[in-house]
Amino acid sequence: MHSFANSDRDPFSDAFWMHFFESGAPPVAMLDIGTGNGAIPMVASRVLGARVRIVGIDTAVVKPDSVKCPELERVQFLSETSCESLPFADESFDMVTSQFAIEYTDMDASLDEVLRVRRPSARVAFVMHADDSHIGNVSKAQIEQIDWLLGPGGFHDAAQRMIKVLEARNDAKSTGVLDPELVRHQYNASARALVQKIEQAGMGDALARSAVVVQRLLAAAAKGQRNDGTALLGDASAAFRGEAQRLRAQLIASLSLPQVAEIAGRLRYAGLQVKVGELHYQGSLMAHTLVATP
Repeated sequence: MHSFANSDRDPFSDAFWMHFFESGAPPVAMLDIGTGNGAIPMVASRVLGARVRIVGIDTAVVKPDSVKCPELERVQFLSETSCESLPFADESFDMVTSQFAIEYTDMDASLDEVLRVRRPSARVAFVMHADDSHIGNVSKAQIEQIDWLLGPGGFHDAAQRMIKVLEARNDAKSTGVLDPELVRHQYNASARALVQKIEQAGMGDALARSAVVVQRLLAAAAKGQRNDGTALLGDASAAFRGEAQRLRAQLIASLSLPQVAEIAGRLRYAGLQVKVGELHYQGSLMAHTLVATP
């Protein structure tokens, strides 16, 4: 969802994909690589309707909600399926698509597979992360914020100790190993630093999200409503770590123009006509595009 900028129902790349699906001969079979929650198949279904049979693959376990999204009812989703080794016969598809997925793979192996499973008349379209995109800049800001939140002596450490003090106040069995005044002073200093960082942040929302979580846990602990605040904050910290890990993977996968040119050259060598472009959203670069046709 972070990568789509607004929503999977109306991705910033909607116009690109609608034009791609509307141009050329109507496909019979389409393969979407790294399909995720099925955003690109939804666009294809809206444009092409029952004329197309769509297969969406992903290395993750995916199960999009076709009840809420009837456009996905005709899509076959295959989880834990690698683009580097597609389980399809040669020349199986009239169209191959991918948005923010194929660049994460072993590109040489994936392109070999794409060329193998496409029919001679098939068209190919990729939307790929750009290394100087707005998405990349937001990801860098998010990572920086998360690293500060979770670092030694960071906001989450201070909040954990503050929650323990508040819960201990309501627990007669507590041994009181923490100095409440010192903990309160350290937390207040960390909270002030958090507010200052939020005010200065030009992009990214990890700081604000963390503030909301901690505020709720502190309020509950102060009222004696629960005694698992430290565990819940630990879960939130783990979720932030996972988010930072995914964002770092995205930055590593992001492509420069020379790298996109290499991909285009590989497809041209296979006899395809290739057009490379860019996608923008609200005036900012979002992604590289590549369209290959016979």
